[in-house]
Amino acid sequence: MIPRASWVGSPAFTNFKWPGDLSCSFADSGLPSSVYSLLSLAFCGIPFVSTDIGGFEGRPSPEQVWVRWAQFGAMIPGMQTLNMPWWYSEKAIEHFRLLAWLHTQLTPLWMTLAREAHNTGAPVCRPLIWDYQKDTGCWNVDDEFIIGRSLLVAPILDAGNTREVYFPEGRWIDFWNEKKVLTGKQTIKWTGDAKDNNWSFPLYIREGAIIPLEVKNNVTKFGWEESKDFVTFAIWPKINGKSKFTLHDIGKPVEILVNGCKKSKIHVVWNDDINNYIFRIHINNLIRKLDVKLNGSRLNRFNDQISFRKNKVDGWYFNNKSGNLWIKKYSIDKDKNEQTYNESNIIVEF
Repeated sequence: MIPRASWVGSPAFTNFKWPGDLSCSFADSGLPSSVYSLLSLAFCGIPFVSTDIGGFEGRPSPEQVWVRWAQFGAMIPGMQTLNMPWWYSEKAIEHFRLLAWLHTQLTPLWMTLAREAHNTGAPVCRPLIWDYQKDTGCWNVDDEFIIGRSLLVAPILDAGNTREVYFPEGRWIDFWNEKKVLTGKQTIKWTGDAKDNNWSFPLYIREGAIIPLEVKNNVTKFGWEESKDFVTFAIWPKINGKSKFTLHDIGKPVEILVNGCKKSKIHVVWNDDINNYIFRIHINNLIRKLDVKLNGSRLNRFNDQISFRKNKVDGWYFNNKSGNLWIKKYSIDKDKNEQTYNESNIIVEF
């Protein structure tokens, strides 16, 4: 059930809260209202929110409004549109396809955060102040949010194609260009790609993030068609520190711990050997030599992406251009019905 109105206690009976019939514009009654509603509802114990991408009143919405709304809509639990992609340009359709696949590939993350919301009442999309209450720079930010503790989203709410973005403490990696890293407790003026900035928006990854993905193609560059038989974990290790994540999706919880040691080693430990896994580990350095071990044994190295994808054996491949290390591990327990979970570990030395 997707209600227009709700009150204290409503989350016990409803699924997605929907902000109503908004105007197809950048006016206060349009896209901005949907973003403000999301953050307000987060404090009201309503964790699952949706929106009509592009708005309702005055359809069809202008293409730029629809694109910016789609970017916001892809980053919240419920993604839906009343303004159809084929009403717009080929470029808009292509961009919507990217956003829709990104939203879909994040399903294991949405499911994990939904379980947390069910158990604790914590919203899926959180105002900055939720986890940074002592940071006064977050107190008045009413148009940014963080998906769980991983992805910072700052929607574009007008036709200007630029905006100010505040970053809490820590290090934040640009989703669109992982070579760009920002340090927190500062405000920047985001301009995106000056040549084509309609097709990106402020989206940043918190250093230490571990994001589970369900990948079936290469649309988002988080995998390929061959990834469909794997659980993919995208990892951005801390330069020198630990991070952890517990996946709640299908089957028993899977705990993963990542320990990064500056310029020398990354250690990944997880408690499941009945599923196939791909680990996409971002290492933002020029790597001349790598040594990857699985459970103490040196892993096979593939020289290129194609051989990594096509060969059905454990192994790894490093893309020096993107700074991403790809590691795949096949299940030990071929009987998927036998839920015996054992710990596995990967050590990356460089």
